[in-house]
Amino acid sequence: MLGHRDIEIGGLLVSSFAGFVLATCLVMLALRPALRLARLDRWTANGPLAEAGLALCLLALLIVLL
Repeated sequence: MLGHRDIEIGGLLVSSFAGFVLATCLVMLALRPALRLARLDRWTANGPLAEAGLALCLLALLIVLL
């Protein structure tokens, strides 16, 4: 199994985890309008907490798959 490589930006080493967090943020920004149309807050007691849970699940999925 291949290990995750660190990212180098201008001579500064950045953990690959930061790249996964950035990718998760970008995907969540793209999903946000769809979640608003689906009215996620009606299905859950706390909408922002449900969004945070989705973001954590997406982050874990990205780490495992990539």
